[in-house]
Amino acid sequence: MTVVVSWISREREFPTLWVVADSRLSTVKGMGIEPLLDCGSKLFSIRIACIGPNVKGYYLDDIYFSTTIGMAFAGSSLIALNLYAFISYTLGNMANANNLIPSMEEIANHVKAGFNSLLESYINTNSTSTRCEVSIFGYCAAMKKHRLFHLKHEAEDREIQFCELELRDHNSIHMMGNHTREIRERILTDRIKLTGSRYWRSPKATIERVIAEQAYPDIGGKLQLGISYPMGFRLTPIFHREQSLEGQSNANLLYQGIDLYENTMLRNVGECFINIDSIPSG
Repeated sequence: MTVVVSWISREREFPTLWVVADSRLSTVKGMGIEPLLDCGSKLFSIRIACIGPNVKGYYLDDIYFSTTIGMAFAGSSLIALNLYAFISYTLGNMANANNLIPSMEEIANHVKAGFNSLLESYINTNSTSTRCEVSIFGYCAAMKKHRLFHLKHEAEDREIQFCELELRDHNSIHMMGNHTREIRERILTDRIKLTGSRYWRSPKATIERVIAEQAYPDIGGKLQLGISYPMGFRLTPIFHREQSLEGQSNANLLYQGIDLYENTMLRNVGECFINIDSIPSG
């Protein structure tokens, strides 16, 4: 399946919401798990845009509010990726005559409606359903704080479980996917003796170690990271330094588990380059 971990970091003068995930997509084969793709995306940035009427009353390009929020998923990539495609259009094309701004709760309820429509289509054309979890999160401009909503569908249930997760105290960690109990205990144990930025970033370091150890066949690939700020959500590449067998230090800049340094066609688009603000590994 996967692992997705979300938590509030207070290492800056303002709180930020961090989300990490592995990059492995897998499937059940027989009695076991078989990896399908080790550079799959589990974290997404969604543009929120609201348009007001122009002087002629048409809703065209007079954007009065724009930001980005995040989405993460665990489970069915078929459902999650199509949900992402749907809400990327709807949430990026909102309009209001009075310049009103939707709250994160209103956005999450819209996502739930889209999720439900996709599930109805899937259930009606297949003999069995599938498990899928989605989190919608970001800075709520209406309430001036980070908020996270969790939507979950179990294979045997037609209903979607929906709730808001409060990420208030230091040990408030939201998790999706498999092996959540043992990984949560490991995160809390790993950060006990840490302070400063190492404390606030410790869930990221723990998940990196979980991925590297290859203890779970359904968790693998590389780490993915996104950070929600008051000004919006940003997906962030990971900068890795590794020692080769010959003792040489190699630097790799990975996004979605793909090396952006290795291929010039990936780090450049014509005469433009990919503007990268990365976070160190560990």
